[in-house]
Amino acid sequence: MLMRGDSESQSFQRVPNPYIEAKFLSSARFRVALFHGLSTENASDREDVLESISNIVRSWASTIPNSLKNKPEVLPLSQEVADKSTSSHLHSNKNASFTDTPWQSDVGESVMEESESEELVTKSLLQLHTLTMLRLSRHCPYQDVRNAMRKLLKELKDLGFRIPKPIHASPSYFIPLKDIPSLDVGDEFRSPVVTNDPSSFATSPSSYHSLDLNPSALWPRIVKETFNNSGRITHLFRIMGYFPSYLEKFRRVYSSVIRGTGGPIPRTWRYYIGIMASSCHSCQYLVSLLRSEFLLAGGDPSWLKGLPFAPHKIQKLAIINEIVAHQPWLLTPEHIASLVKGAEYGGSSANSNTTSLDNWTMSELVQAFVTMSIYHSLSTFSLGCGLLPEIDTLGGVAFDQEDTDDIDDANVEAQKVNNQNEHSRDHPASIAMPSLSESSRDSNSSLESLQLSVCSEEAAPEVADVIFTTQLISKLKKTQNGEEDMEVDVNQVQKQEEFEKCENLDIILTPPHSKIVYPYASSLQVYPPQFEPLSRFSLDGLAMKYEDFNVKSSNYSVFRLTDWSWEDHGVGLVSKYLGSDVGELIDDEFEEVKSMTDCSLAALPSDHESHIDTAPFRTAIWYYVLRLFGQSHDDYQYSLVNHYLNKKIKSYIKKVACTPEKISYSDFMSMGVVLRLEEKCHITLLVMEARRQAELVYMLNNVMKFTEKR
Repeated sequence: MLMRGDSESQSFQRVPNPYIEAKFLSSARFRVALFHGLSTENASDREDVLESISNIVRSWASTIPNSLKNKPEVLPLSQEVADKSTSSHLHSNKNASFTDTPWQSDVGESVMEESESEELVTKSLLQLHTLTMLRLSRHCPYQDVRNAMRKLLKELKDLGFRIPKPIHASPSYFIPLKDIPSLDVGDEFRSPVVTNDPSSFATSPSSYHSLDLNPSALWPRIVKETFNNSGRITHLFRIMGYFPSYLEKFRRVYSSVIRGTGGPIPRTWRYYIGIMASSCHSCQYLVSLLRSEFLLAGGDPSWLKGLPFAPHKIQKLAIINEIVAHQPWLLTPEHIASLVKGAEYGGSSANSNTTSLDNWTMSELVQAFVTMSIYHSLSTFSLGCGLLPEIDTLGGVAFDQEDTDDIDDANVEAQKVNNQNEHSRDHPASIAMPSLSESSRDSNSSLESLQLSVCSEEAAPEVADVIFTTQLISKLKKTQNGEEDMEVDVNQVQKQEEFEKCENLDIILTPPHSKIVYPYASSLQVYPPQFEPLSRFSLDGLAMKYEDFNVKSSNYSVFRLTDWSWEDHGVGLVSKYLGSDVGELIDDEFEEVKSMTDCSLAALPSDHESHIDTAPFRTAIWYYVLRLFGQSHDDYQYSLVNHYLNKKIKSYIKKVACTPEKISYSDFMSMGVVLRLEEKCHITLLVMEARRQAELVYMLNNVMKFTEKR
């Protein structure tokens, strides 16, 4: 049902004058052009660009008086500033002050006297360039660029400028930096999956053949291509780097649907729809990144004040956005009709508050729906993996009140990670769990070895989790060897009972894991953080909340995928409206995430004999997510869900699929199965894509129903 939004503060104050706004947006585009010259594999060209950047930065620095050098404030990029004193979602600690750069500022209009306005603007523009330099000092694949940026930042610090620091050392609040795929893609680099066996690189069986690449070449190529094309390696990219073959296919879909110059709706609208979709789950990471993309693409800054400031045509998507994000089974053809009625279908808008210009064409609507599904699901993955805002986006940095040498810290930290990566290459077993795949081993010995193998910074796994992991591996091995046949003939009534039973387990949506204490130093005290009121990207009174799908409801019914499915109907419908290849690209992405494997569970396989076929486990996760969204497939035996998944992992899956904004570090670390970090990310990726497919099925099915009725 539709209900009021929460009591989130939405107090706005101070509107920058047009002169400041123009200078700021001009600077943003100048920065992109200036730093884009670093996006090349030619070291000589990079050296020339680095010299130009250094000269410009030094020139600006020389014009700024000492009285302004250590002020942390920067100019706002949008035309609103959230009231930090009244929002309960703005997290900081006593040693750090979060600057909501580059969109929030404590610089009031009163301080902008004519005599100092130019100096203050120059200072603010320098700080914005500083954020880009800080990002490149940590997240650039070229060592010469990282070193040059650190040197320049150190120079600014020595001149008296305050240099911010990232709010967290790692792109993820859950995953240590040392365990994230390295960006150093020179002759020596750490593979995203640490293993001596290339066949166990996390990929589908046909992926590298279809991409015409070998495992050792794919990751560095993707890193370089991505940075050279966009000038940025995002935190999302870093975590997806565990799965290079999947990342390659994800990039193709994202480029086609979101970043491409083609398509029926403008790119700025796609980014704004992404902001709306990400806000449904309070995903600060995506909103911060997208608002930057929106403005750099030429978007109107006033839209960022909230959805009421966007065009009415976009506002009309608000209801569907909320429904699909939280209870997509409530979507009907009438919702589609409310968006497309008018000239295209011979309808009339004479009695409405809209004009024909506010009506959506079917191709526009399909692209908007695909865009929504991408960002709803990316919110699931981003929050499920603990992603934090990019360094140069809102909430990405903090200013320590204590004067610490952050630049030197960055060099020490980078060297420490490199040393750990070298150790991982020489001793891959040191960061992997010992194999438990041989069910004939003594169970007590297996339990003890698994518990002792956990990294020292993390809490030891619970005994129940270790026992279940051992049992799960045994079940998978028996199925693999043909010793356990779970396929049985059941009638329709029995299928319905199994479908209902696989969810009816009194799952606790927020399981308590109070004994798991966050082990790392961080400026954040709570995850997920929120640095601005995101409910403004919905319309007043439209906010929805997740409610369980009720299989016995009289208002809706179970969706039978045997009658209408993504594979048989959705692919063709997307391709019909968005181009012949778009549907196939999305389908390739789905198939990749479902089939990719490194043939292991909990530990990397030491030899071919220890390989485990985890397909039944992965399939159970996929169909359980579809079950959460009310979709059933007659060809799947739903008793297998409870056979391969225990209550604890189902609780995590449900939480990350339906209410990802409630995910915590404890949830990620205690899933009910003892897994490597990349395996936990793989589970989250499966949940993300299954949820996305479920959304697309509901939206596209209603599009088809509407077109058949008209």
